[in-house]
Amino acid sequence: MLLFLKRRENIVKSRTLKPYIGLMIILNLLLLIGCDKENQNLSEVKGLLIYGNWESYLYANTDESLLIQIPIYDFSKELEGYSVNVENFDIGEVTDIKMVPQNKFDDFEQYTLEFSLIPKKVGIHKINDLTIVIDTGKNKYEEVIGKWTFEVDKPDPNDYLTITGGSLYEPWTGDYSSDYEYRSDIANISEREITLKHLSVKNDNIKVESAKNLSIKPDAEGTLTAKINISDTTGNVYLRPKLTYSMNGKTLSYPANLTMYASTVPMDELRNLLHEKKMLDK
Repeated sequence: MLLFLKRRENIVKSRTLKPYIGLMIILNLLLLIGCDKENQNLSEVKGLLIYGNWESYLYANTDESLLIQIPIYDFSKELEGYSVNVENFDIGEVTDIKMVPQNKFDDFEQYTLEFSLIPKKVGIHKINDLTIVIDTGKNKYEEVIGKWTFEVDKPDPNDYLTITGGSLYEPWTGDYSSDYEYRSDIANISEREITLKHLSVKNDNIKVESAKNLSIKPDAEGTLTAKINISDTTGNVYLRPKLTYSMNGKTLSYPANLTMYASTVPMDELRNLLHEKKMLDK
């Protein structure tokens, strides 16, 4: 099974790197990787599988909306009627919850659960019990969806810059132990020169080596890059670094672009996951 991200058409493609664009993330789960026909048979599986192996660092301003998308597998066609909640986001609000159909296969249907997280409390918050609860009327499913780190600040009353784009580039090796190249495209909309100091992440499992001290003149744009290593995570990461910059002797911060990386999940790993959930006999 593969997790694909929808690519943004205006990104220049490279022969050695492939881009993952994360401002609007579309997840498609396809059973494609090297497994024989017998191993692809999941007709005996019943119930819902909520894909919960995620880790994050998300830098945000208060009252800012962060779009999250989580894959859901329906092996019993139970999602014809349901209610869904996202629980334990105690630092803010959860809004705009909806289930979006994606693909239909012989043995299951795949959906994307979309919702927005709106943080309200300033500070660094580690949430290890963010939980999706789906009640289909027939059954109730609950899944903790990983380890989430939020750093929340009050927004600056003045807009000195804006994020115009960005990406996360993966080496063609497909091995998430490799370094990724994160890019944030930034426009200076002030009347003074700004200096982009660095990008930072406050999660010990996500390593960042940022470029530093890129100056941008008024009405100009620049791109700040960083090497990202996620080999200490589950391989599925939501990421929004903190951009530190200076202007006129004052140090400020701003949320960089939101991106996501989802690792490849082979069929044997999916079967192991179903077995752990007691949804499938080995």
